[in-house]
Amino acid sequence: MSKLRQMLRLYSQGESKLQISYLTGVSRNTVKKYIKQYEGFGISMPELELKTDRELDQLFGENLIPEPSERYKVAESYFPMMEKELKKRGIYCQASRWLQAFPAQLSLRFMVEKK
Repeated sequence: MSKLRQMLRLYSQGESKLQISYLTGVSRNTVKKYIKQYEGFGISMPELELKTDRELDQLFGENLIPEPSERYKVAESYFPMMEKELKKRGIYCQASRWLQAFPAQLSLRFMVEKK
């Protein structure tokens, strides 16, 4: 059962938003968001129970993958090079020592450069 279905089922049983948050491990704001959407749709719980998890996700807009930010795209371009470098012997130890020595200056550029 999906967490979304579980949240809505608990809500229809009269559980508080705080209790639903605690039981499902989802933040209170997320619970409030989905309950607000559920109430806006005007769908009864028996109708909701007939839907598959995939249909529920589509109805509530779940699993929509956001467009990656420019910062992520730049970092992603370094992944193949970083993977290659990290496979080399001793590079992980060198990188971890650098991070311990300069924790505030974390930068992809410095981690992959050879000295």
